[in-house]
Amino acid sequence: DAADAAVRAGEWPQQALRPRELGAARVGVVGHGPIGEACVRLFRAFGGRVSFWTRTPREDPGYTALEDLLESSDVVVVVIALSEETRGLIDPRRLKRGAVLVNAARGGVVDQEGLVAALRAGHLEGAALDVFDAEPLPAGDPLRELPGVLLSPHVGGVTQEATGRLMTVTLENLAAAVEGREVAHVVNGVSSIIRRKFLDS
Repeated sequence: DAADAAVRAGEWPQQALRPRELGAARVGVVGHGPIGEACVRLFRAFGGRVSFWTRTPREDPGYTALEDLLESSDVVVVVIALSEETRGLIDPRRLKRGAVLVNAARGGVVDQEGLVAALRAGHLEGAALDVFDAEPLPAGDPLRELPGVLLSPHVGGVTQEATGRLMTVTLENLAAAVEGREVAHVVNGVSSIIRRKFLDS
């Protein structure tokens, strides 16, 4: 962060920096699964205008077309699952000029070359990235050197609490499969196959 670096260097750029209030921004959330829904609720608590887009249209006043969301949002938060349909979905050059992009989904959802181009051109004010096309982020990747970019090593969902919940759900699912009950949180449609495999063994 520029402010952190400046203070550590002995500077005091209070007048030069002009932080923005999240409550005054328009926030667009790409994805509306459990994480997207939580993001919408949290951002609305700041008092700003929040809209969202998902592949399945919703009867919700916050739902908007993807192009409209990208062109009008001051902050775009990407939390949609990666699939062949969503790979390269977000071209950062299509975002509103001066916007900030946050990617907490998967690197492949955002066109990373387009992101670098948009940042270099000054089209975007900044980006916060927890995920990348290649992980770990390769040495020499331009994202490491660009100003206004906050990087983290794909740890958005790896809190101590989340790890504990993951272990609990894993053990509960193992017990459910052994007992022939429905397995929770299946995303690939093989729940019944898992149950049969355990029951037949």
